Formats: sequence, structure tokens, C-alpha cells
Amino acid sequence: MKTATINQIDLSKLPSRVLTYGFVDELLDLLFPVEAGFGLNDDLSDERVEKLKRILREVLRPLKVKLPDSFDMIINSFFEQLPEVYDKLILDAKAFVESDPAAESLEEVVVAYPGFHAISVYRIAHELYKLKVPILPRLITEYAHNKTGIDIHPGARIGNSFFY
Repeated sequence: MKTATINQIDLSKLPSRVLTYGFVDELLDLLFPVEAGFGLNDDLSDERVEKLKRILREVLRPLKVKLPDSFDMIINSFFEQLPEVYDKLILDAKAFVESDPAAESLEEVVVAYPGFHAISVYRIAHELYKLKVPILPRLITEYAHNKTGIDIHPGARIGNSFFY
């Protein structure tokens, strides 16, 4: 049986957890800005999106040789899918409200339900998984797992809503 030693593991070829988790938190805040009310900005070219694109580029940098496509193609494809991701998340939040008698509003589900947080993070990770980005989608879903105790593999195929 082989035993791995620290000399055999090169963590510099992995995305930074700190950058990755910060990216996820900022992206969720873009999708559901609590201070400004809900609603994804239709103009995805604003400075917050550009900042998120720069962060994603940094997160992806250690994976450069393993990526199936260029940074720009992956990043642009990912951000083009955000309106669809947002729409699915709204369906998920509505399903929580309809199926959980304790849920009083969409806002409550979005800000207070760990299940919704796990679903949101899964949907983000799944888009990167579909773009064949290695390891990052799993690192992202593990972030939600650590925060919520809910583990959804980024490759899981879930339709427009978890509940319908």
C-alpha cells in the first residue's frame, strides 16, 4: 500500500479556498442583494460582475493547464447562465414557501434557510461542472456542506426545481 507524503501533494495547483468561498459569497449577494431587495440585475456588465469575473479568473488560475477551454470562454459562459440559475432559485424558494408551513416569505427562505443556501451553492457549482472545470465545483459544494451540513454533488442533475 502506498502512503502519500506531503512532498507528493502540490496544493499550489488547487484553487484557493479563501478566494473560492469569497467568490461564492459575493455571487450570492449579487443574486440576492439583501440591502437592495431581490432581483438579478439584467445588465450583467456592471462593476460588481466585472469584479466577480476577476475573482473567478484568479480562482481558476491554478487550474489553467487542466481547463478544457480558455478563461474567457469559461467565465463568460458561466455568467451568461446566471439569469437561468436565478430563475431556478426563485422556483426553489417558492417551493419552500409552498411546502413548508413555517416559511412566511421568499425573503425569509433566501436569507434564513440552510437548505436554500445549499441549493444556491449547488446551482452555482453545477454550472462550472457542466463547463468541465475540474475540482472547483466540488470545492464550492463542500463550502455549503461545511456551512449547512447538506452535501449535494455538483454533478447531480436536478431540474428547474428541487421540489416540483
